[in-house]
Amino acid sequence: MTNPYKDFGVALRAFRVAAKESLEDVSGAIEIEPDKLARFEKGEELPNTDLLNLLVTHFSLREGEAARLWELAGYDEDETSGLFKMPLEVMKLTVQVVDPNQIAFTDSVKVATNDYGVIVSFAQQTGENFKVISKLGMSKAHAREVARALEEALEEQSQPEQG
Repeated sequence: MTNPYKDFGVALRAFRVAAKESLEDVSGAIEIEPDKLARFEKGEELPNTDLLNLLVTHFSLREGEAARLWELAGYDEDETSGLFKMPLEVMKLTVQVVDPNQIAFTDSVKVATNDYGVIVSFAQQTGENFKVISKLGMSKAHAREVARALEEALEEQSQPEQG
């Protein structure tokens, strides 16, 4: 098999080796198959922009390292949204602290899936408008467990008390 993205693969593998992680460690963290990650490292194929973002985040790459990886992948500034070309003083970090005891009411839900997982968007409906109040991302396996746990809880709640 050819490896048209050899330079990208060499760089990606170097980040993984520097992090002292196995293919299984990294592929599990970003929820892809180890053989797919191996194909990236061999330069046989490229990750899409979402996966590349996950890899950059997973390895905690500095701005220059991330920009180099994007460049080696052949993605241009439009595909990276200019994130790595932006001066550091312009970049801002927003941290939202959530009170674990606070309950947000939702009356609408939207579920989106792709090859890598599930995103559940909870919203409140006001007239014709929907306001997303929370989004949760998870693996497909975890989504199945959540669905099972919800079903069990609802079933248990609907059972009449025996006394």
